[in-house]
Amino acid sequence: MKFWNNKNLIPILPVIFLLGLLGLLAGLQYKWLGQISDAEREHLQNRLQDDTKRFAEDFNREVQTVYFNFRVDAEDFKNQNRNVFNKQLDNWNNQTQFPQLIKEIYFVKKGDSQTLLKFNSITGTFEETEWTEDLTNIEQNINAKNELNPVLENYTALAIPILEKGENVRQIIVRSKQNGSDDINTESKMLLPEKYGFLIVFLDENAIKTQILPSLVNKYFSNNEGSDYKLSITNLNNKIIFQTNDEKITSPDSTAKFFDLKPTGFTFFRENGADNLMSSPENKEKGIIHNQKLSTKTVTSDKNEILTVDIKKADEEKPRIAILQGKVGIDDGIWTLNVQHSDGSLEHFITNTRHRNLAVSFGILTLLAASVVLIFVSAQRSKKLAQRQLDFVSSVSHEFRTPLAVIYSAGENLTDGVVNSPNQITRYGNLIKGEGKKLTAMVEQILEFAGARSGKRKYDFRPSNIEEIIENALAECQPLIDEKDFVLEKEISAKLPEISADSNILSHAIQNLILNSIKYSSGSRWLKISVNNGGGDLKISVEDKGLGISKKDLTHIFEPFYRAKTVVDEQIHGNGLGLSLVKQIVEAHKGKIKVESEVGKGSKFIVQLPINNNEW
Repeated sequence: MKFWNNKNLIPILPVIFLLGLLGLLAGLQYKWLGQISDAEREHLQNRLQDDTKRFAEDFNREVQTVYFNFRVDAEDFKNQNRNVFNKQLDNWNNQTQFPQLIKEIYFVKKGDSQTLLKFNSITGTFEETEWTEDLTNIEQNINAKNELNPVLENYTALAIPILEKGENVRQIIVRSKQNGSDDINTESKMLLPEKYGFLIVFLDENAIKTQILPSLVNKYFSNNEGSDYKLSITNLNNKIIFQTNDEKITSPDSTAKFFDLKPTGFTFFRENGADNLMSSPENKEKGIIHNQKLSTKTVTSDKNEILTVDIKKADEEKPRIAILQGKVGIDDGIWTLNVQHSDGSLEHFITNTRHRNLAVSFGILTLLAASVVLIFVSAQRSKKLAQRQLDFVSSVSHEFRTPLAVIYSAGENLTDGVVNSPNQITRYGNLIKGEGKKLTAMVEQILEFAGARSGKRKYDFRPSNIEEIIENALAECQPLIDEKDFVLEKEISAKLPEISADSNILSHAIQNLILNSIKYSSGSRWLKISVNNGGGDLKISVEDKGLGISKKDLTHIFEPFYRAKTVVDEQIHGNGLGLSLVKQIVEAHKGKIKVESEVGKGSKFIVQLPINNNEW
């Protein structure tokens, strides 16, 4: 209870409260940043998946444009009417952003493995050419399959069927097939027209790698400061087709298969009534999207459900139904897009971002906490310094009072004629002189301290002999040494080098150390002064066998106004400025001072001054 009632605890309470508040804010900030990171993770993941999907869809759309643009009737090939094909080729070249995408076009007639026609872009005609191994393999594969994926797996090419003219369709049902189920009677399915042949369109891989894919990367995965993601595109054999970074992607944050036409696109052949396809808002609400590509009608769906599209034909009385099987989504494709964040993974990026935010936030809070503590410590030090200054004023007042009282008393006796004999007058004169000298020394010490603290004190550095400096200091202290009957030992090495110093001021510092040894002798009347050269420094030591200094006081003795409790209790006069002045003088000479002491066994002050101290 005594501790809690101590008035010294009161200043600490606001500090404890502020530190507790900062700790609470740190906890809340950790929680909030965690929530923000989770939300940011979800946002970035959704955006990345969406951009990956759109990347794949845009590429598929570019390939679909080629596929649907070159769907021509078999009659045009039978009649060798190339105008329709050339017109569609010209239209495609005018509309596409990547006219270099198509590299070569071949025509293979079904069942005819002998004749191969190649499109000549200069003459605008199909000309007979030689079979290659790749074209032979493609021809065998497309003729062997009833259901053909227009995208050829092992080649960057499309196989576009040329169909015979089929029956008109009144109603078409586009249906998704799930898990192998078939909930519509297969008898109601309408067979597609017979294939007359195939157009084999080879796509230019260089155009894909240097134009289309970089364009999509810039569109979806780049920002003003560069891309935050690295991408790679692989084929079915995991061979890299394209990549934005030399580093291998091991754990992609998002993937999508593409380079496929099956998922959502279906073609309706050119019919007179097809222009009315999907013109009503009602059908749009069903999730059906209608695109018009030249004379071809395309229906796509984003919903996994049965969709009905009406094609109105004025010349038919009974509706006919065609059922086309399809898959919803972009799960098919011969290429795979892998996207990974440049930091290794999106999770790693979010974690690093959170750690950086936490580091900045906690750094600011730590700075605030440190500021609070430093302000408190500074306030406490200022309080202690103010108290020491008050003690100094009290001590100086006491120090001044004694010699002033002696001078006043002696002067009064002389004035009143109490002292008549010449011997007494001489003794009184010496007494007044001695007390005046004490006052002068105290005033000089205070003025020296004030000058040193203000930084206005000037030093006259010159080459100096350290032995002369020591002798001058001892000469000034000799009367007191003799008065106190001290035994003085000197150990000064011969041929000591000169140092750059202000002789008078440095001598005054040595005097201060000698006087302190005498003042705190505690009855022991022994004093030793030693000077030696070692390690590039001159070492001056002043040693005594007096009171000694406790470990607690050793860290404070060079602070201004500080006086140890033991000294105050012993009522030893002083003002706490001497050692502070000594330290300032030594440091002004680029030197260091240290002390070795043990309570009851004495103290040893060591001053180290550099010999080669010519930078003045």
